[in-house]
Amino acid sequence: MAKSFSKRVILKAEIPEQPAVIMEHPIPIQQPDPIPEQPTVIKQKTTVFHPQTGIIQQVQLMNFIPLFFDKNIYLFNYTDKARWASGQLIDADNTTNDTSLPWMGSPGDSNGFVRLDDGVVMEDNQTYKVLRTHPKWVNNGTIKGWLPWVQQMGTGIFRAQVGFLNGATGTDGVTFQVWVHYHVNGVEQWESVLHQQKLYTRQLQEISVDLSKWANQEISIELRVDAGASSVQDWAAWINPRIEMGQVAVKIPGPIITNDTPAFFNDRYDVNTKWYLPDFELKQPLGDNFTFSCYKNAEPNIEDGKLHYNGEVSFTLSKNTPPAIDSLAANNAEVTYTEILLNNLCINFVLAFKDKQPVTYSGTVTQTDNDYTLSLESNKLSTSKEQESYLLTLFNFISNINNADWCTVSVTGSYFGYTPKPGQNDCITNASLLFTKVFNKVNYPCAAYPNNYFIKDNSTPPVSFGCLPPFGIPAADPHTFTLFRPQNVLLSEYGINYIYRNEYNFNYLIIPQKYTIMLERASHSNMEDQLVPAAYLTTVIDDSDTANCMATFQFHIAPDISAYQLWLIKKLIFDKTKTPFSSNRIDDIHIEFPENIYQPDTIAFDKVKKLQIITGLGSNEYGVRGSRYFQLEFQDVSFGDGSAGLVGDIIKGQMGGAPMAATISFDIDCSDTPHPKAVIEISLNKISGNGLLLQKNEADNKVYFLNRTFYDVSVTGITSDTEKIIDPALTVSKNNSMEAPIPVTVDNFSLIIPIYTYSLNQDYNNSVLAEMRVDVQNVSDIIIVTNNTGLFNMYKIAEVDIVIYILPTGETDISKAIRTVSKSINADKDGAINYVPFVLPVDQYSRKWSVHYSTTVIFTDGRNPQNNVQIIEDLNSIGNVINLTVSNLNLSKS
Repeated sequence: MAKSFSKRVILKAEIPEQPAVIMEHPIPIQQPDPIPEQPTVIKQKTTVFHPQTGIIQQVQLMNFIPLFFDKNIYLFNYTDKARWASGQLIDADNTTNDTSLPWMGSPGDSNGFVRLDDGVVMEDNQTYKVLRTHPKWVNNGTIKGWLPWVQQMGTGIFRAQVGFLNGATGTDGVTFQVWVHYHVNGVEQWESVLHQQKLYTRQLQEISVDLSKWANQEISIELRVDAGASSVQDWAAWINPRIEMGQVAVKIPGPIITNDTPAFFNDRYDVNTKWYLPDFELKQPLGDNFTFSCYKNAEPNIEDGKLHYNGEVSFTLSKNTPPAIDSLAANNAEVTYTEILLNNLCINFVLAFKDKQPVTYSGTVTQTDNDYTLSLESNKLSTSKEQESYLLTLFNFISNINNADWCTVSVTGSYFGYTPKPGQNDCITNASLLFTKVFNKVNYPCAAYPNNYFIKDNSTPPVSFGCLPPFGIPAADPHTFTLFRPQNVLLSEYGINYIYRNEYNFNYLIIPQKYTIMLERASHSNMEDQLVPAAYLTTVIDDSDTANCMATFQFHIAPDISAYQLWLIKKLIFDKTKTPFSSNRIDDIHIEFPENIYQPDTIAFDKVKKLQIITGLGSNEYGVRGSRYFQLEFQDVSFGDGSAGLVGDIIKGQMGGAPMAATISFDIDCSDTPHPKAVIEISLNKISGNGLLLQKNEADNKVYFLNRTFYDVSVTGITSDTEKIIDPALTVSKNNSMEAPIPVTVDNFSLIIPIYTYSLNQDYNNSVLAEMRVDVQNVSDIIIVTNNTGLFNMYKIAEVDIVIYILPTGETDISKAIRTVSKSINADKDGAINYVPFVLPVDQYSRKWSVHYSTTVIFTDGRNPQNNVQIIEDLNSIGNVINLTVSNLNLSKS
């Protein structure tokens, strides 16, 4: 790891080369001496820069009117001589994957690009000449440019405007930075002088930096732009960056912003001035501070010929002085407490779904004194049908108390301040610090506020509609879905039956064709990073009737859809339609899976009394990302002698009757239901889970396919934006890895989805069904030790110590025991059932266990003879019960 882009190209720019400037309002020019009647015309060409228009051109100077050179340094004249590079930040200033960038690079270059373009429309909808600097197209990407050295003639101030190209609504913001490079005793030094955070606000940001510290010195300006968590649409640009010479540095008052959150911030220059950030609150009582209104459109919709409703939702917030500041100000008259002014104030209603991309509703904000009203107006959409759908979405979320956790109102803005330099008694000018205030659970049940929900009509007073809006389904209906029918597409090729669009959050509900046993991660030290089947068997043993013991067999199921199929589904939706709140990326298509299963009747099978479905267990992390998994429980399974293998045979149909391992099917809801639920076809012969990963090895900086499953995987292709076939296919054996081929690189591996198939070994298939006691890390079980009533009193036994050795089937050497457990049984337990628990690691689990156990009998008179070792060839075959009897303890009354 090294300091980013530390090598430099040094270009000298002499002072006579400073461009002349033709001003819009030139200063008066002293008249020259009288000229001859027929003067000689002197023609001269020079480069002229127009600060207002940003145009550079050659002009012809005539006669000998003296030309006044502007001492200002316009950096547009030097950007083509600069060195530009991009990379990915690994901390605040260091990078990896550095790439040199050409001047006037392609806007489609994923390494980032730098260009000087004219006639560019910026986010304020005005046209400018701009220096475009797009960071590398990776998370935390960056771009830097080192301009040639220039000589300051006196004291200078760096000034510019910064912002985004028009339409960059998908950006999560960037940070503009300015660094000054200089020499100390011939050694180059550099210093950060400005960090400017910038969001897409439809306004440009003015920035300025005092360079008086380097007055009359030769310096080089470094321009830098850092992406945030995403580099999507980071269309960052600089307008007229320049060094204005001869300026007097003004000590601008402002707060020194620290990392903590104190009640106030100190001023940089005045000890008696303190600064505080304002507070916001949702204005109460509601009254007119929250309204939901609608009215019928005058013109029918073109598509269906119906009149639809339009309307708006409004919230009112108040900006207040924090109570702590009022208290401080009252106790100290010498100190002035000043509110930090917020710029680019933006108030939005946000549906902040868990584990999903938030949906932001931006409306119109009006201000009356310290009150701000956000109005979400449906008439901004083009058709009346879209307007009503927008209104319906807002109504159902805001009016349904069950949606409260998703509904938030956010207040964002920026403000001027100074950021301390670590370890230095100095500050960085930061002209756009970020202010954020979020209100959670913004939910107003219409039953509680019926007067706030009304129909607007110019001819009559507003009419309250309470919980029965005139434009659609009542709020009691939590979701509305529309069937999405792509033309000429066989959805079965994607592993799904149906696609629905959720009209509330604009996600897409996917109905899988099949659910299969899912995988879970094992956390045992011997099985680190492996995935194991999520199948479980719990037994209830009646020691008085071991021939009729019962079991509950359960397993977790998840959609049988691979990561590649999920990518294909997103691509299909993306190609066919654009979601209202997505930009131009496939990843902006958000997928849901059913969280309930249609179950008209309890399903009964031969030898199984009841099948129960348990829903909503959580996210299937190692299957299809974002899907919920379910648990199927076969309750009251008769397993006779207690053999786990017998239960597996029952499920596979080898004990007579229909095999459960074929399919378990449920009917899907009809396509016009408001709550589509999935059909289940469960095949116990497949194991789901995206167990094939692409991972970079830090040791050799290469990318490997990592197979974390118990089956072999055949890699047939990879895809990101396009699909690439791997021929011949790569076979990655179970629990192994293989170096990924080109075009997989350390730069793009995180964006690539592997295409693969897998085949199950029959032995493994049998073992999954036979060894159903596995859980995510260990096998937990018990051995029941019981004794005849009166045994202790009859033989005057004080205690029996039992040592149990658990071995693989057929093994007799107790030194090779998988586990050794012991239990002391005393006289107080006479006649009781004693449980001896033990745990085995999954990788040592066996269908059958041999058990060797020995007992030491401690009599009340102090004798403690050890008895002969007893052997049980298959513990499961007797239901995990060991009976302590006179015969196996070798006891006699003598």
